[in-house]
Amino acid sequence: MNEEKSWKKRRLREITFEVERHRAIGGATYTPGLPMTSMETYIVRYALDLDRDVIERVAETTVDLMVSYRAFAEDYLRDFSFSVVRLKGKVPKFRVTVDGLIGPFEVETLAQAEEKITDEMENLNFDSEATQFEAAGEDPDVVQSNFKKAHVTVGLRRLREAWNDAEQEEES
Repeated sequence: MNEEKSWKKRRLREITFEVERHRAIGGATYTPGLPMTSMETYIVRYALDLDRDVIERVAETTVDLMVSYRAFAEDYLRDFSFSVVRLKGKVPKFRVTVDGLIGPFEVETLAQAEEKITDEMENLNFDSEATQFEAAGEDPDVVQSNFKKAHVTVGLRRLREAWNDAEQEEES
């Protein structure tokens, strides 16, 4: 019985509190002042032991996941430069390059370039990101599909912008 009284007395000298926190997930990054493309909201419960002046982390619970696949794709593709050059010759040809992602390739039409970019974006691997969302209860196949669709959409937009800004190949 003394042990129970001691425990109750100790509990009276302890204060528990919760803090809502957010962390970037799925390969997203946090930059102060900017929204995160993917984040997890979670609650951390702490206990303050007044006798020992110690705060202990007691528990953590995930509350919500937020994913902006399009913003994630914009962020991912930001570092890749899309360029298109009109090549000299009788038959109109274009050299398309996505520095750091796809080596130069030549096409005759925008549709051909769009097909190549779509194939490349659909072959990107998001297994590690999908695994993080799976741990939070999301279907990894759905996550992979959503990542790929967003990257195709953003990649095609960036290609069309570069296509519209295409410059003529310079004389050698």
